[in-house]
Amino acid sequence: MGLFLPDFRASERGFDLIEQVAGRAGRSLLTGKVIVQTYNPDHPAITFATTHDVAGFARFELAQRRMLNLPPYIRLVRFEFDHEDDAKARLACELLARQLRRRVPAQTDIIGPSQAYFARRNNRFRWQLFVRTLSPRTLLDGLEIPRECEVDVDPVNML
Repeated sequence: MGLFLPDFRASERGFDLIEQVAGRAGRSLLTGKVIVQTYNPDHPAITFATTHDVAGFARFELAQRRMLNLPPYIRLVRFEFDHEDDAKARLACELLARQLRRRVPAQTDIIGPSQAYFARRNNRFRWQLFVRTLSPRTLLDGLEIPRECEVDVDPVNML
């Protein structure tokens, strides 16, 4: 399930987890065996992990990220709004998106606005948008960011 989360690092995390488990299974004098239960045995993270092909997985994953214009080939900036009123969080996110559309040359570099994957946290509604950019500093310079907006440059988590 973790391979299909809406985060470009999902495959990498799945691969790392399988590799870590497999590495621990073979550490003792007795040989170990790892069984991965999946509906997607042909997923690249699983196929590369079964042969412990870290370099092959890295080449595959980097090619995918280059094709989709994702890190490390670009920088991401995440803007997140949360509010006890869903409509207010959404509106604030949409207003910032309009402002960003006037500043960002390629509209495909703005992802969202959309509800966050975990749409509610602590009884507050969450809306977010991402911007792909070569220079977060240039993007953020002079941008009117509402007080209730959390800005995360190169976010570790997209959920």
